[in-house]
Amino acid sequence: MVRSTLAACGILVLLALPAAATAAPGGLDPAFATGGASLGPDGALVAAAHDSAGRLLTVGAADRYSPLRVTRRTADGALDPAFGSGGTVALGGASGTPSISVADDDSVFVAAAEPVGEPVTDIVHLTSSGALDPTFAVDLGETYVRALHATPSGLLILTADSLNREQTLRRLTSTGTLDAGFGTGGRLTIPFQDPWLPMVPVGPLVATQPDGTIVVAGTMMGELAVAAVTASGQPQPGFGTGGIAQMSPPRSGWPIVTGLVVGPSGDVVVVALGAVTRLTANGQLDDAFGDAGVRVLELGAGRETLLTGAAIQADGSVLVAGSAAENPLPLPVLSPAPWAAGQRHYGRFSRAGTQADPERAVVARLTPDGGIDCS
Repeated sequence: MVRSTLAACGILVLLALPAAATAAPGGLDPAFATGGASLGPDGALVAAAHDSAGRLLTVGAADRYSPLRVTRRTADGALDPAFGSGGTVALGGASGTPSISVADDDSVFVAAAEPVGEPVTDIVHLTSSGALDPTFAVDLGETYVRALHATPSGLLILTADSLNREQTLRRLTSTGTLDAGFGTGGRLTIPFQDPWLPMVPVGPLVATQPDGTIVVAGTMMGELAVAAVTASGQPQPGFGTGGIAQMSPPRSGWPIVTGLVVGPSGDVVVVALGAVTRLTANGQLDDAFGDAGVRVLELGAGRETLLTGAAIQADGSVLVAGSAAENPLPLPVLSPAPWAAGQRHYGRFSRAGTQADPERAVVARLTPDGGIDCS
């Protein structure tokens, strides 16, 4: 199995945030904010997404029990005054572990699952200017929202039952009701057994391929798994075996999936702890990537690697972000911007606030064949 260490030239460990006139390959982009990083009012950033204009949407809070704040930054990293109040929207009583997704019209969906106690999830819809949409209302009962993904056909949400952790994919209409044209009454059960781990925020676990096929990443019987679903909410028979691809975990332990991104050709990249796995568009391990489709990153002796996001550039290279430490913090999160938005925005991320530890922030770029990019 192919493994990479901290000494590999394609890995950037952020020891400081210097302002530089020009950026070295893999370095912070000096054209973005101050020296390539934006320290804003979000507190600890937990989730991020891009809109059609390349603006960066982030959601975070001062701590896990404080109200969430959604912030939008322009392509150069400045707070966007056209969004909310000075670029920020406070979500009132919404708190917990958030997910965020941006629709084609640049409106924003945010889900916040409570970290403790009863399973309560708030889902809010903000217009492109940051105003709360009063026509959108969701009642999910006692379920946790694991991920959400806005599509032209409606909002897809992946939920976990409060008792048996049964995974359910649902599609909502523009008003928040279940879409009867999807699955059975708007729902499709996915046979995954993901644990609910509020201390480990995850990246997108739901995405769509260019042909409209929906892919969902998780774990199944202790193995990595990706399920493919048609736009009407039925298993995609041409993907994997009966619509599900299962893979042995690349590392020991429970394979917690923390990220999912789809490339322009429909290839599927799954991030699980310190490993990156790539599948072809039909759910087979991609032999042209890493070692039989898998690249494991080991970032220093005695350090655990936690990758919390990925993005695919237009040339097929893969950017991953996360942390490396004896007890890695789940930051930063790399936003998988739409690949067609251009390369300039991939690899930009923001760090701020209470959990930031520059020695633990890691960004790596893998070539299209899964090698470390030394350019």
